[in-house]
Amino acid sequence: MKILYIGDNRNRVNWGCRATSKALKDILINSQNEVVSTIDGKETHTSFTRTLYSKKISVKWFKRFENRKHNLVFYPIYKAVVSQGIEKDFLTGNLEKSIEFFEKNYMYFPSLVKIYEDLSKSDAIVINGEGTMIFSTPARRDTLFYLFMLKLGQKLGKKTYLINAMISDCPKTGRNLQTVKTTLEIFAKADAITLRDPLSFRILKEMDTESCVKFEFIPDALFSWRKYFESGQFSPPVIGDSIIPWPEEDQYFGKFDFSKPYICISGSSSAAWTPKEAVGGYIELVKKIKTLGYNVFLVPTCSGDKFLEDVAEATKTPLLPVNMQILIGASILANAEIFISGRFHPSILASLGGTPCIFMGSNSHKNKSLQEMLDYKEIVEFNAIPTASDIEKIFSFTERLLNNKEILSKERNRIKSKVDELSFKTRRILEYIN
Repeated sequence: MKILYIGDNRNRVNWGCRATSKALKDILINSQNEVVSTIDGKETHTSFTRTLYSKKISVKWFKRFENRKHNLVFYPIYKAVVSQGIEKDFLTGNLEKSIEFFEKNYMYFPSLVKIYEDLSKSDAIVINGEGTMIFSTPARRDTLFYLFMLKLGQKLGKKTYLINAMISDCPKTGRNLQTVKTTLEIFAKADAITLRDPLSFRILKEMDTESCVKFEFIPDALFSWRKYFESGQFSPPVIGDSIIPWPEEDQYFGKFDFSKPYICISGSSSAAWTPKEAVGGYIELVKKIKTLGYNVFLVPTCSGDKFLEDVAEATKTPLLPVNMQILIGASILANAEIFISGRFHPSILASLGGTPCIFMGSNSHKNKSLQEMLDYKEIVEFNAIPTASDIEKIFSFTERLLNNKEILSKERNRIKSKVDELSFKTRRILEYIN
């Protein structure tokens, strides 16, 4: 089967996007399946067809108009027209209208031409759902894009699959009922829906009151990367400077020593919403954890963790490069003593080597659900920006684990054993792609 793979997000710096996109693609490819084209994160997350058009004047006319913008004499006129607010994104909450626009005008937009050509040469659409299906208000563009592609594929007679997906309400705006209604209508016509965590499964089951959608829980594809750590020999580089990516910036040299036990701390998708407030909370967290006497590394795993740069400077703490090789980054997390994080996929990377995680809040339920998958005795999620009370509890938990090596060793082995089980189950995705 020829597959159009949507959501290959390795063009984004986010560690989860990079790792999971590759892990899932590797699972999909076998003797029966061939990925003939991909649509990446740039196209799904941004208004990539933003251009001039109007309901009153044809797209064709506007494209001719836009093509003249490089003419020095004509440019002031072009700017005046743009200032009237007629620059739009073809994709809206009204997917019927979006598809109607696509069918009539795709030939005028290179990005839409690519979608049309990709669809034409494919038998099926397979969407890497990841953390996209959050029913916020207003609706997220990537959510609308995935729904648009499913609906368009169904209209064109293609097989449609959304796999490795999360279903979640938004912690800030709650549940967008209109988006849910549209989603259920489209999901009901899909060939298969697989969800990456058990809480997403329960939420979709609760939403799907008429039981029209075929869906299943299959652990996140990233658990399949346990294969890299099964031998126990995948360790961080002996020479710390070797992790520094191009262009090799002076600020990173001489900062990384992985030969001694260390603790890693990363950010949170929720903390990224208020970076100024996050800096203060994380500074106090890092200062407190450093009193344990272990090396501490700050690990930005997404552009939203940029605030960690200020934390690193204020606390004189080494900051790993966000654009480092993803498997090297995984080896560092997987060999840490403890990983303190509000990030879902980086926590899976840490768990591949058995590293116990302390979880902070995020933009969805994902970290609570991950603890359920990993059979943590207590499901605890601290605030995305840790309070003074949170910091004391995180410190106490970390201290207890580090002071009892036997318990720490048992916990690492327990996590690795559970990840082995989850890794095996990721192969079940192929049961649904046919």
